[in-house]
Amino acid sequence: MSEPQQVILQQMIEPSQWPKWAKNPSVAARITGVHRSTLYEHKAVGCAAFKASGKVQLHQYREWLSKQGRKVAEPKSLLDARLKLLLAQIARVERANSVAARELVNAGEAAALVGQMCVKARAILFSRLVDELPCRLAGLAAEAIRVETRKLFDEIMELLAVPDFGDVESNTG
Repeated sequence: MSEPQQVILQQMIEPSQWPKWAKNPSVAARITGVHRSTLYEHKAVGCAAFKASGKVQLHQYREWLSKQGRKVAEPKSLLDARLKLLLAQIARVERANSVAARELVNAGEAAALVGQMCVKARAILFSRLVDELPCRLAGLAAEAIRVETRKLFDEIMELLAVPDFGDVESNTG
């Protein structure tokens, strides 16, 4: 059981059903719903529920709180706690299913794929634009240069396996 689930389940326990002892103030905080720093403050002002071994006698602590005029936070109802736990489990299962169905991807995997694509794109662009294009365009008129650069653009997109989303010129202009 995960830490958040343990906290939810322990907060469901009514004070009358608390175990006799908590092995340390952190565990006592989870069971009582009282923040750990508050427990340490209570220990510092002389609450006898805190033992030298580190254990906390929970019923004695509850009695001390009532004598001090303080109340333990009301625990969540069992139904609310179960609902919260179920919702967390559903969210975890839905996320796992989305990852399995490839609806979500691991950020590291995506970054590696994009990096590989960028390396490939750079090599293709450099080769085509720096090495091949000047030879293709030598001595051509403006309209012929436009036609050749469009052909080269289409070749590069095909090599990069980029889908055609319509006329690029009409989308940009």
